Amino acid sequence: MAAIRITSTDDLRRTDHRAVIPWERQMREIERPAINRDEGATLAFATQDARKLLDLPDQETLEGLRDRAILSVGLQVGLLRAEIAVLSVGDLHQNRDHDSLRVARKGGRRDALAINPQTAAAILSGALRACR
Repeated sequence: MAAIRITSTDDLRRTDHRAVIPWERQMREIERPAINRDEGATLAFATQDARKLLDLPDQETLEGLRDRAILSVGLQVGLLRAEIAVLSVGDLHQNRDHDSLRVARKGGRRDALAINPQTAAAILSGALRACR
């Protein structure tokens, strides 16, 4: 805080925009490290661990089929919990002959994300079972 001449708590209490603006200008000159925004920091599950997790829900119950579909989408596409929570079977569609999900992303952006056939089958099997 010496850059804006704050040396005590009393100085800090008296701080106003005249002190903050030069500090903010100085911060703009600091070179920040480059980061890869295309790569998340969340670690992925090992294939064996993902398989164990997917096999936990009971495939004989509607709730188990639902949970398996939710886990499959989460593991494969890596959506946020809130993004998964608003998905419906109607979001499953074909996009250029590939199974895809329409997803409402953070900030209101809409995306179509390709999913593998097993994930699409998990979604459909739960939907079909619910219709019976």
